Amino acid sequence: MSHAQAVYQAIPIHVKRQFENGVAILVNNLIENVESNPFGLSDQDKGFLTALGQAHGAGDHSAVYEAFGRILIDE
Repeated sequence: MSHAQAVYQAIPIHVKRQFENGVAILVNNLIENVESNPFGLSDQDKGFLTALGQAHGAGDHSAVYEAFGRILIDE
């Protein structure tokens, strides 16, 4: 078992729910900011919204968490 798996398994369920709610709020705010851009959407912004829509349509809600988690890993 990796350190990440051990830490994940040790997280209490109420903390996981708080994290999920916080991420959901963050993602919603990001989407609203992108959509409210008065200068129109860039191709990258459109790609972002399309990817979110496809993940949602496929019922793959964890894809959003995984994608944003990669930001922390890749940086």
